[in-house]
Amino acid sequence: MAKRTRRVRHEPPKVWHNPDVLGDRRGSKGTKKAATPAPAREDLPPSSRGAPRSGRIVAVQRDAPDDRAMERDRLLGKLRLAEGRSAVTRAADELFKAGFELPADDQHVHLQLLEHSDEARVRSALAQLRVILEEEPVKRFAVLDSRLRRLEEFAEDAEVRAAATELRRRAKPAPEQRRA
Repeated sequence: MAKRTRRVRHEPPKVWHNPDVLGDRRGSKGTKKAATPAPAREDLPPSSRGAPRSGRIVAVQRDAPDDRAMERDRLLGKLRLAEGRSAVTRAADELFKAGFELPADDQHVHLQLLEHSDEARVRSALAQLRVILEEEPVKRFAVLDSRLRRLEEFAEDAEVRAAATELRRRAKPAPEQRRA
């Protein structure tokens, strides 16, 4: 049995358009524009004749973030979302290479930095987390605890191992906080 081929219409659908209501349809093949002369410059009001205008003073928005702040926020977001040691290391190194510093009061960023492969960066993150945790409670205790345990066991630097042990002992939440 032969396959039926579908006929393709090469013309627009037959729909009646009232030009008084819709105006001229632009871009359609079937309509031709009536040649209307452009209005003479003398017929136009003085404001639209192209008379010279005075310059405008435009105020710069003070609230708009500049490119540098947007770049910093983008790199911090990349660090916050990084998973795994290599991704955290790449994101943090990119942030530091761009000349930015870490926010001093952000637990999540310093918690991510505990996964960095450079133990000097880990040591500074441990010191900053110690300061942060004196002021506010731990937000993600399970993650902090697991990363500190890993540092206690596998860190090459004895100073990092000791700092991780001390921070883990200090960061233990009270029993009423564990239930919440």
